[in-house]
Amino acid sequence: MAHDRDVRSLRRGGGPTRLGPPGQASLYFNDPFGNRLELVTLGFTGEIPVGAPDVSALEYTWTGT
Repeated sequence: MAHDRDVRSLRRGGGPTRLGPPGQASLYFNDPFGNRLELVTLGFTGEIPVGAPDVSALEYTWTGT
């Protein structure tokens, strides 16, 4: 199922990280074309690592299914 594959891909990226002020959270992932995308939210209250993500964990082979 596509949703399960997407969740596994996001988990490989290590989850959200904070690069901005407190409350900011970013989630990074690569789309099927290799573009690095970032989802950002403000007002996040959970404990997350501060710093850049390990972008090598974002690489995967797109199968197109």
